This record gives sequence, structure tokens and C-alpha cells, in this order.
Amino acid sequence: MAAKGPASGSLNAMNLEALGAARLAELLMTLCEGNNASRRLLRLALAEQKGPLEMARELRKRLASIARAGSLLDDHKRDQLVRELERQRQAICGPIAAHDADLAVDLLWEVLELSGGLIERCDDRDAVLRDWFHQASAALGQVAVSARGKPQNLADQVYAAVVSNSYGQFDPIVRDLGPALGGDGLAHLRLRLETLRQRSSSSTTTKTQPDWVVSSAMPNIADALGDADALGDAEAYLAEYRDHNPEALNVPAIAAKVAERLTKADRAEEALILLQAADPALRQRRTGAEAWCDARLAALEALGRSDEAQAQRWDFALLELSGRHLRNSPRVRHRQLAWASTTMQSATSASNTCPTLE
Repeated sequence: MAAKGPASGSLNAMNLEALGAARLAELLMTLCEGNNASRRLLRLALAEQKGPLEMARELRKRLASIARAGSLLDDHKRDQLVRELERQRQAICGPIAAHDADLAVDLLWEVLELSGGLIERCDDRDAVLRDWFHQASAALGQVAVSARGKPQNLADQVYAAVVSNSYGQFDPIVRDLGPALGGDGLAHLRLRLETLRQRSSSSTTTKTQPDWVVSSAMPNIADALGDADALGDAEAYLAEYRDHNPEALNVPAIAAKVAERLTKADRAEEALILLQAADPALRQRRTGAEAWCDARLAALEALGRSDEAQAQRWDFALLELSGRHLRNSPRVRHRQLAWASTTMQSATSASNTCPTLE
């Protein structure tokens, strides 16, 4: 019996192809009436046929339109905008990047530059927009590795992002762009950030920048310089906080990052002292408590203080109901092994008493 093809009235690609290009085009124009999002999508598809430059021109027209708009965005409009931005990111990272990585890098920066204005236009308490811009930052890092731009120029763009990071939208920018910046780019970034810090520290009543810009940038500069030293210089990373922003070391999440570097540098004792001062229980801060716990566990294990590490796992598992720490607790593993042993013994005993089936 011959296999049946798709029903003639079914809505699927095969049946739509049978309509022919002319009829499909007519239907698409009908569907696009009053639907601006669909019209933009079709314009982008048409631009793709003409090459990356035409796609870039179409994208820039839309980005300029988004930048000019000033109306507030409710959750529905914000989510619509995120979907549109995601389509643009896919177009940039796909066909445009495949033909011209430098052009793709420029376009992704133009998208990221919209971040502050867009976040200001909506209630982004659940960080939907911010998190999307973090994804765009990661995409930029991937594409930039293939681009031919000068590392110093890229470092200047990263610097501008760091000092305009008002909403956390550029938090991962140094980490994401690190591979593309390379040693020369990171050194240039460090120099610019150090210059900014020295200028703001030496300024008196007359500021070269508004106070709020410098004060909001300083924590990001500390992180950026720590990452710029990167690849694990524990003393340099510690110094960024100890010498310029010591209060931050009382924040559990930040103390954990510094302690991890110290432990890897065979300075676990110092890591424990640092972590003790930022103990979430003392500071009454639950944010960052898990990272703090993991950093303390690493330091204790590095010093061979396994019993203390085991007690730490158990206490944190009970306090925070952390399944991961509970599973790693030797008390739980011991009970699991005991249960498995009892089960195996019962199974063996049963098999020995069962009659053999002939």
C-alpha cells in the first residue's frame, strides 16, 4: 500500500511550496498589512539577497528608529523588542559575520549602545533586557575573535562600556572580549582605567567628570582591572579592592572571587582570613552565600582540613537547602553506601533461597 502524502489542506512547507512563488508573495503582502514586525522581517530577508552591506543598512535604519523612540515600554512591548533584537543578533552573527566579521563587530556595538536608553524606558526588575544584552556581549566576544580590528581600538570601546555601565548591562564585557583584546588590548585597557582612577582621585572640587559617573564606574573598574590582569594574578586582583575599594571585600560574592584566586596561588590561609571577614552570617547577606561557601571549601581542602570542609558542607546544606552541598556531604554518601550495601545483601540472600527454575 503506497504511503499517503500530506493532506491537501494541511498547512506545511510542502503544500505551501506548491502554491508557487507568485501566490506566496501575494499572501505574504496580505499578512504584512498592519504588521510592522513582519514587514521588517521581510525587508531583512530581501536585503540578505543583496549581501551583508545591504543587510547592515537595513539593520542600522531600524536601530536608529529604536534609538529615537522615547515611549515607555510595558512588559509586552519589552518582550516584543527583545524578540526583534534577537532576530537582529542572529542576522549579524550569521550571514553578516560569515562574510564580514569587522562589520558584524561594528553592528553588535551599535546594538549594545542602545542598552542604557532601553533599560531606562521600561521596568526591567526581572532583568530581561539586561540579560539579553549580556548574551549580545558574549556574541560580540565570539565574533570579535575573527575580526581584524586593532586591539587598542577594541579596548577603547570596552573602556567606554565600562564607564557607562549604569545598569549592569556591561558587567561581563571585559570577560567576553578578553580573548579578542589579547595582551596588548588588555594592557591598553588597564592603562586607560588607571588614568581615569588617578584623575578622579586627584580632582578637587572641580571634577573632570560628574561625581556619579566616577563613583558608579569604580566597582566596575576594579573588576575590569582584575580581569585585565587576568589570567590569575592574585595579588593584582586583591590590590584592586584592598587599595581602592576595601569595603567591597566585605561583600561575600566579591570576597569569594578574590579568595578563589588566592587559593589557586597557594595562599589559602589568606583566603580564609578574607572570607571570615565577609561571612554571610555575620553580614546578614544571603546574596553570594553559595559562592562564599564554595570558596571557603576550596581553601579548606587546599590546606588539608577535610573535616572542617565536611562540616561546612553539612551546615550550608541545612541552612540553604542546597542539594549540591548535601550530595557532597560524606554523611549523606555514607548513608547512601550503607543503603546500597543492605539492598545488595538482601538481593543476594533472596537469590540464594529462590528455587532454580528448570
